[in-house]
Amino acid sequence: MADVLIERLAIQGIDVQLRSVRDSRVCEMRAVKGEQYLEFRFWEPSTKSTRSSALTSLERLFTDYSYGGDSIMLPRHILTIQFGGSYVTSVIQDKASVKLEQQIDRIVEKVELKLVQKAKEHLEHLAWKRDYDRKLAIRQHNDRVAEDRELQLERAIEESVDFEKSQQLKSYLKQLSLAIEKLPAEQKAFGVAWLRMVREQRKGLNPIAERLESFRILASDQAESSEQYWGLDYIHEAEDPEFEEILEEDRLDGGW
Repeated sequence: MADVLIERLAIQGIDVQLRSVRDSRVCEMRAVKGEQYLEFRFWEPSTKSTRSSALTSLERLFTDYSYGGDSIMLPRHILTIQFGGSYVTSVIQDKASVKLEQQIDRIVEKVELKLVQKAKEHLEHLAWKRDYDRKLAIRQHNDRVAEDRELQLERAIEESVDFEKSQQLKSYLKQLSLAIEKLPAEQKAFGVAWLRMVREQRKGLNPIAERLESFRILASDQAESSEQYWGLDYIHEAEDPEFEEILEEDRLDGGW
């Protein structure tokens, strides 16, 4: 019967993989189509019965081993197919009116429907995951923009303090320069050299030049490598021109 079922499933484009199990009463299989699979097994339920010497002999005959004890599990001769592997979701079995062999069409339909359902669920999961990832990326982008804008305010305050120090120093050096001009030649030479040294270092204290350089980078081809996000726009959660296109590609795959 298993051979007939495998052939019928193959016609529907469903591959069947046999799985090794220790229990001689069980034949486990996996129906595979694309990335989806369904585990099912042929199974013969057992019932507990009192052990006898005759039953023990039969047990040894078929298993080469006797488990001992006062009871023994005997097959009920009801051939059954369980779907879902370890997590049995449904069962088709021998009935008094209809044997399992006569339910091949029903079994094939069951396998097909379950694989289609799994493909549909996979498609729904992909759509959910892509939407989740999309919204997460948008939230992270907006958080970076908000955080960087707050950071720019802090930096502007720090730069304004540096600028005030630079202006105060400029004014001081100007007054000092006037005083140095009145010194004797030998002292004046030292004063002029000191002024030149300090004024050179003052350039690094003025933040305006560095801030202007950051604007130049943002307006150039180097902008993508910049870690500054304050100049970017916030993105609305519904905005993503490529999102529907990606979902359509998944739909065309059919979840397989």
